[in-house]
Parts: sequence; structure tokens; C-alpha cells
Amino acid sequence: GCSYSLVANPNPRFPVAEATGKERVENCTNYVDFTNASHIYFINRKDGSQTESKEPVEDVIWDFGDGYPLLHSTAATLTHEYPSTGGTFIAKAIASMSDGVCQDTAFITLKLPDLSAGTDTYIDRCVGESYTLPTGGVVTEDTVYIYGEKNQYGCDADSRIIVTFH
Repeated sequence: GCSYSLVANPNPRFPVAEATGKERVENCTNYVDFTNASHIYFINRKDGSQTESKEPVEDVIWDFGDGYPLLHSTAATLTHEYPSTGGTFIAKAIASMSDGVCQDTAFITLKLPDLSAGTDTYIDRCVGESYTLPTGGVVTEDTVYIYGEKNQYGCDADSRIIVTFH
């Protein structure tokens, strides 16, 4: 006849969400490369110690913090595109097991640049003086001169020269 052995672990187990995000700019687009190292921990009933297992969690729910629909993925790496206007986003990796009954959440704070932002240059002059703009034009009263250029990310941006006479 056939025989088999059944091995059971009576120790409680729980998910640990472990994820990171690395911001990058490519072709005037904000991306974040996420890594997922979420896993299962065991609690030893005898002494309360915790033991990390190599066992992966059943599911990881990604909330990118930008209004994008939730994504289910246990992949070790994934990339998400964020708005080119940048900002601060809080992404979440929610590791779960037991059909979502047990969960743990990792929070990842992201600070992404505004890829369309130019620079402002402030020029102060006394009344009666003048200022020569990059075009060669001369101004003698308060002026805001707007010009297109490539910003520090190599993206098209509107920069300003703000001339104020006091």
C-alpha cells in the first residue's frame, strides 16, 4: 500500500510587508522602480521568538498613491509611471495571506520632481535704471519675461526673468 507523512507546523504565521521604491526620470517621465521582499514569519509558541521563512506571501496589493487602480502582484520588481508634474506620493505594499485575512502594510514615501518646472530669476533695479533682456530688448518698468528652455532634467520648461523697479 501507499503511505505518506504529513508535516504540520503548529506555530502561528503572519505576513511581513517589505518593499522599497527608487525614483528615476527617463525621457521626461517620472518612474518608480519598486522591489518587493514580502515574506512569512513564524512565531515560536514556546519562547515567542520570530523566525523568518523563505515562504512568499499569497498576495501583495500595490496602492501607488496616485489614484491608479490597485494592482495585485507578488513580483520581486515592478515599475510604475507617475505624473510628470511630480509631487509627494505615499505608495503602499499590502502583503497578505489566508485570503486577505492577515495583512501587513509597507509605506513608501516618494518625492518626485515637476519635470515641466523652469527657473525664476529675480532682477531688482532702481527707478530710472534699465535692464537688457536676453533678446536685446531694454525694459525700464516691471516686466516678466518668459522663455522656453531645457530644465535640469532635459525637459521643455518655461523659465522667467522677473524684473522689478523700486
